[in-house]
Amino acid sequence: MPRTLILFFLALTAYFPLQATQTIDLATVIGPYQEVHDSDSTDYASWPTPIAVARFNDREKYTSTLASLVYVCRQELAEFKDKEDNIQFSDEEVAVLWDHAAHYLYQTVFSLQRTHHELIFEKAYLSYSKGHKSTKKAEETYLLLDELWADAIESEEDYYKLFEKNVPLRKKSNDDQDLENNKLIPDTIKQYMRPFLLPKTHPMKKVMDSLFRKRVTYNEQKFVAAGFDIISKRPRSYVYVAKHSELNGYVVKVYMDTEKRLKQYTESWNWLIKRCVGASKIRAIIKKHDFKYFRVADKWIYPLPDKNLPPQDEKHKFHLAVLLAQDMDLIDYNENVEKWKTVVTKEMLQELYYIITRAKGSSYRPDNICFTTKGDLAFIDTEYPTRGPDYSSIRHYLSPTMKRYWDGLIKNGLR
Repeated sequence: MPRTLILFFLALTAYFPLQATQTIDLATVIGPYQEVHDSDSTDYASWPTPIAVARFNDREKYTSTLASLVYVCRQELAEFKDKEDNIQFSDEEVAVLWDHAAHYLYQTVFSLQRTHHELIFEKAYLSYSKGHKSTKKAEETYLLLDELWADAIESEEDYYKLFEKNVPLRKKSNDDQDLENNKLIPDTIKQYMRPFLLPKTHPMKKVMDSLFRKRVTYNEQKFVAAGFDIISKRPRSYVYVAKHSELNGYVVKVYMDTEKRLKQYTESWNWLIKRCVGASKIRAIIKKHDFKYFRVADKWIYPLPDKNLPPQDEKHKFHLAVLLAQDMDLIDYNENVEKWKTVVTKEMLQELYYIITRAKGSSYRPDNICFTTKGDLAFIDTEYPTRGPDYSSIRHYLSPTMKRYWDGLIKNGLR
């Protein structure tokens, strides 16, 4: 960004500071938008911005604006370019996002960190203005903005305090002897498992010990013979989702020892931990804002015993752990898709937008955000906690009116 423009913003914010007051309930702050019917051809970009947004503090507005800019640049990458469900931005809309991001950035208290962020922001803007339509420039801009976005999320007041309460930084404990004495799991991996370890006091701990005392994950036949009812086999992640009559109210996600494929060259235990991390982030955001439409399954890592191992040959692989997750009582898939088209409200989309903008993640589709029998929405697969923001995946499943409203949320952020 040219230095003269920076000076202009600094002068502007000195004379016209943004009002920053205490954050209130999201449903009260965003909306109402002008009502538009499905048959209306009105350009959604021309709709009025949400009222009362000044009640959000500048940190939250800055985070949301950066997320929209990251999304804009992400769409220019080869992996996401020209996808049918991408939200289309005009040059003017993108320019407004850059202006507001700069405004919020220069409102923050002067510090060495702010100076660092200003340099990154200038570099990102320069890269974008020189040729964002090229994949190389788009990737450079995306990476710079993504760094700023991650820092903005981290700096939001109390966010990581809440996160740490949901993910305790546990050290070695006498209660974790099953993990600590496991000779199959290296110490470097144990430190990643500890925060999410199934506690000794959990009501399902003894049941899990009994069910997995033998190597029931040797293959699918042994797994079913042990009483597990396979709900689904995930073709992209290679994980099995299953229930057991003794695990009432819970499901397990496991890898068979006959599964040697690695998703994105990443070990299976790492994917299970990613699911725990993603769920913990979402849970912290829901708790902080007391959101009422969404919840997320509690998830724990259960290390598999280092006994009764499969053969050490080319047909088998040692998978180190399984995942125990709360059963969210999901409705049928087709009914769920229908509800996304007919039942979803603006208030639901407001909460979803805020969660995605701060929890990151991807693959936000109805099969991963499902209606429950209680009528709320549950996040199921949370294995991409560092990606995003994925504002595109859900658009296909929304009604025309809700799709326009969703697009407006992303284009306007919290302005």
